[in-house]
Amino acid sequence: MVLTLLAARRNPAAPASPTLSQATFEGGIEEYPAWSPDGKELLYVAQSGSARKIFRKDLAGGAPAQLTTGASDDLQPALSPDGARLLFIRGEEQAPKIQPGDVFFHNDVYLSEGGIGHLPDLCVTVPVHYGCDVVAFVQAFGHHDDIGGAV
Repeated sequence: MVLTLLAARRNPAAPASPTLSQATFEGGIEEYPAWSPDGKELLYVAQSGSARKIFRKDLAGGAPAQLTTGASDDLQPALSPDGARLLFIRGEEQAPKIQPGDVFFHNDVYLSEGGIGHLPDLCVTVPVHYGCDVVAFVQAFGHHDDIGGAV
């Protein structure tokens, strides 16, 4: 019996590979996915006009349904355990969106969370766009002395 257990430990069964399948096929970026409690639907956020809205997709098929409306962004959807109520975050202020060509400069040692180490550092951050969506940020930093700034 001990030999059987040792042999089983040496040759464990291979873990099952997950099956991946695409659930949404709309253009643009879908974000903040959330499962319904019964696992039959998927909630997510996608661009609708000038704001991001919450959509519901029946995983058995059919077109997605937009659940929220209005001029503000609606983010991070979650359903109650019984699936009857939707909870989400609504951005009430109409903040300007990051646009192509925007460049951000900063040298805050504390708020950069490790991006820079001391005050003579300067960070330059630029958004990367795919169509109208920000998909990444590129950041570079250097010392004021290295780029010709006053010390």
